[in-house]
Amino acid sequence: MKKIFLLFLVSAMTIAFLTACSGGTDTAEVTSSEQSAGTSSPDTETAQSSDTDSDTSADTGSASAEDPPTVDGLPMFTVVEDGDVVGEESVDTNDIQAVRDQNPWRGETELDTLPVYAAYPFDRSGVDPDDIAAVFERELGADAFTVSESFGSVGVTLSPAIELADEYKVIPSEEYTSEEWEARAGHIARNYGALLNMENPTMAEAEYGVISFYDASGDDLRQTMNYCFDRVNVSFDEDGNLYRISFSFANLSEKLGDYPVITEDEARGLFDEGHYFATSFPASGELSSDDIAAVELVYGTPHTAYFADGAQSYFVPYYCFYVDIHFDGGGAPRYAMAYVPAIDGKYILNMP
Repeated sequence: MKKIFLLFLVSAMTIAFLTACSGGTDTAEVTSSEQSAGTSSPDTETAQSSDTDSDTSADTGSASAEDPPTVDGLPMFTVVEDGDVVGEESVDTNDIQAVRDQNPWRGETELDTLPVYAAYPFDRSGVDPDDIAAVFERELGADAFTVSESFGSVGVTLSPAIELADEYKVIPSEEYTSEEWEARAGHIARNYGALLNMENPTMAEAEYGVISFYDASGDDLRQTMNYCFDRVNVSFDEDGNLYRISFSFANLSEKLGDYPVITEDEARGLFDEGHYFATSFPASGELSSDDIAAVELVYGTPHTAYFADGAQSYFVPYYCFYVDIHFDGGGAPRYAMAYVPAIDGKYILNMP
């Protein structure tokens, strides 16, 4: 499986490369120059949107530049727009179902509401390095590891690496089947679960020599939130042994509220009407619902979670549709990733 994330920012914002649902293994950051003098500020744009909405909806409350308009007592918010980011986001795979099978959400999962949060780039302050260090000292001893922080994530490097049996080694340069990844992840969870600091460590994804775990405990909502926001990534050295464990938990301290969720069928209807965000398209230039091969519920996207509204962005739930674009590259089929907000559009200032 090969994921393609090529993006170029066309406005003055931070460029971020993150993996799905903000639980990525590594991040890189490039900060753009300050917004040019001729560009209207986000506060000005919010004020203009507020004036418009207050004139057009009796249910929409008035708002100042500091306070967004409200609907049914919930603040409205902004999602990513096609003009914010250009590039390509797609996945090449011979087994598209395996891409989403680790997601605890299923089409029959009943979630009436989902929370929306203010998002802060690279703020992973849900992790306390002292707490993590205490776990490793208890399990391995004080001299068996070092703790470091990078972009807010907490990484623990083991010295020496934990040697694994040959059938459970992960050689970063080698490829593995879904079954082989599952076997290796299960071995790590059973034998070294205490180091992951999770009640029910479960593989979320695996590629490029890294296995990402989430805590599959709690109700449907809790598992979905864990999958999207809280990840523990296990890395392996060139000999295939376990040498690093990284903890990346999002800062969800600022919650806008719990918003009504639309169904998958409703999202497909919006997709058919063109109400989606995507950066990869077939030669025809249009995505077709006839080519939807899989769907999952996610928060944000690998890069769009931070780009909406410039000054303030949000963790918003989306239905991610994997759409076959019939790319003839001589390899695995290529699927575009098209996002439809999972929140009722009346709460969204710039519904696509």
